[in-house]
Amino acid sequence: MTSFSHPIVGILVGAAFTAILQSASAAVGILQALSMTGAIQFAVAFPMILGIGIGSSAPVLLSALGAKSNGKRTALMYLLIELIAAIVFAALYYGAEALSLLHLGSLVMDPVLIAAVNSGYRVLSVMAVLPFNRLLIHLTERIIRADKDAIHEDVRKVMDVCTANGVWKVGFVAVQDAKDRRKLERYVERYRKKKVREDARAAAKAARAAAKAAARSEKDSG
Repeated sequence: MTSFSHPIVGILVGAAFTAILQSASAAVGILQALSMTGAIQFAVAFPMILGIGIGSSAPVLLSALGAKSNGKRTALMYLLIELIAAIVFAALYYGAEALSLLHLGSLVMDPVLIAAVNSGYRVLSVMAVLPFNRLLIHLTERIIRADKDAIHEDVRKVMDVCTANGVWKVGFVAVQDAKDRRKLERYVERYRKKKVREDARAAAKAARAAAKAAARSEKDSG
């Protein structure tokens, strides 16, 4: 078990074990069972819990193989969140250990402590990644392009908003904003105001042209 205390080894073993079992709960349960022997210390349990989080994305990735683009993006985001959380918390913990700010490595773990560490890590990882959710969304959208069905759905959303607002000529760039309905509505509103200004200028130009034509006609008749 002491070899698993190495961060990279422990994370890889935890990830591979969970991917094979296809269940993070089962992996944590087995780790809890092993801890009852008194042979599991925090230095072993912590990297394995980080790896279990990464390995839990395996069934999600497998289920997304035949999914559409949004399903694949969701699975990829799951993996990215677990990877980022593992890197961040591994850096924080091992950095603190290196600076002698923490001395938890020799702590003997039991099932309750393992459950507490796993639950605490899950909650803190979500809180740490949550502020960057939009960035992750944009990243997954760049990595996995939308399929035709998703694009058609975006076009339908654009047309629904445009029809509701009485705008019939909207640039294709609006399709990219269809997932954010508020952003799309602001785009349509800007387009409508621009269209009103253009119509006003066209009407003024037509009025001036008509006035000039009337003046010329009056002059010719005189």
